[in-house]
Amino acid sequence: MIFRLMKIEVKKVFKRKSIYVIWGLMLLFCFVNSFLYFRDYDDEGRYLYSKEEDINEEIKALEEEKEKVQNTNATTIIKTKIELLKLKKKFSKDSWQYAKINDYLYDAVYEKNIRSEDNAALERYQKLLVKFKNNDYLYFLKQDRDNITNQIKEIKKEILASDEDLFLERELKQKEETLKVLNFRIKNHIREDTGYLNQALVCYVQAREEMQEGKKNTYQERIHYQELKKEKKINEFILKSRVNYQKENTVNALIFGIMNDYEFFFVVILLMVSAMMICDEYQTGTFKFLLIKPVSRFIIILSKYFTSLLILGFSVLLVFCFQFILGGIFFGLDSLNLGVIVYDYGLDKVLVLHVFLAFFYSFLAKLPFYLMIGLICLLLGVLTTSTVTSMMIPLMLAIFSPFMLDVAVSHQLYWMKYLPNFTWRFSDYLFASSSKLEGLGFQFSCIWYSIYFVILFFFLVKLFQRRDIQNV
Repeated sequence: MIFRLMKIEVKKVFKRKSIYVIWGLMLLFCFVNSFLYFRDYDDEGRYLYSKEEDINEEIKALEEEKEKVQNTNATTIIKTKIELLKLKKKFSKDSWQYAKINDYLYDAVYEKNIRSEDNAALERYQKLLVKFKNNDYLYFLKQDRDNITNQIKEIKKEILASDEDLFLERELKQKEETLKVLNFRIKNHIREDTGYLNQALVCYVQAREEMQEGKKNTYQERIHYQELKKEKKINEFILKSRVNYQKENTVNALIFGIMNDYEFFFVVILLMVSAMMICDEYQTGTFKFLLIKPVSRFIIILSKYFTSLLILGFSVLLVFCFQFILGGIFFGLDSLNLGVIVYDYGLDKVLVLHVFLAFFYSFLAKLPFYLMIGLICLLLGVLTTSTVTSMMIPLMLAIFSPFMLDVAVSHQLYWMKYLPNFTWRFSDYLFASSSKLEGLGFQFSCIWYSIYFVILFFFLVKLFQRRDIQNV
């Protein structure tokens, strides 16, 4: 009988124009989102419209400054900066030349300008410029390596000549780490550009350095340390595999992000359907026709709850299919063969999952949240018979829960972990991760979520059974 009632409820939902409006808006957002990723990102997943420095304005300002300066050395410095900026304009903002021109050519340009009659300085500059323009990044990396090697030798001599010097030992350690990175760059041909390999190497080094210096005394420090370990492991995996798993303009990235990107739409759909099935029938008096049927009120309310979840599942499937089609059209389906990478905190390793499986995990992690807010909406609908009230209260809970969690963490309000809207955050525990709030863990959430769910469902059934529908 419950399936017959659900079929009736589904037919009622599909007769509502409002559900088609929200679905239309959701799919429009899906299209715009996919199109913007297609338009605004290049083949390596780099944003095309990032803020650029205004080189022409810098040159103009330096020209004005040069006219006011009378000191020869200061004039030469300004002239050198202007020359480098003009040369910089010839390279792409994503190239290693654009990023490293001052590091690699400043001294040579300055020597050429200050010693204008010295042919040796001019020849050295021209030699470097040819290598710079010919994309010979390995030459400059090897120069850096030689310089760092010589600096390490000098520091070691100073350490031997003096007593224990903590400053020198710290400097030696930093130089040795820099040398390791340079050797890794040279061996693996990683340019200092905006490419994904360079970004992964930079993030890996930063995470490793922070881990070495970080403390693990407090809970928040341990959580931060875990996030650094995740960052280090993921970027290390990318460097070893030389695959851009974190590229955002792929069908993989779009599908994997569905449960987060479209959460607002899913919440609104669930609440709208739940509120309509309860409040509208109270207001129109159609509940009386349901009571004529030989069905208990428990089955009636259960059928409405399951119907709202069924419509939610259909909405998720609708976005999934539409996003899959759009992703295939805009970006192709090649990324499906790569999978997506996730860090498992418990195993301390990076896992490669098929995007469909990763999406399913993210859906399961979000499901308790939707089960609870749908239940709260039905309870408020039975209690108040107000569509606005039954929708707005759970909607506000859903919207403000992340901000409430941040407040609880920053002010150490540990008692807030008992709030129902904190216990439904099971996505925080996906792949053995931890909540930001101390004491809020997976087992704790399972226990208290179950308690709240049973209590709210009990009240829903009892209130609905005692509700005087005959006089509505």
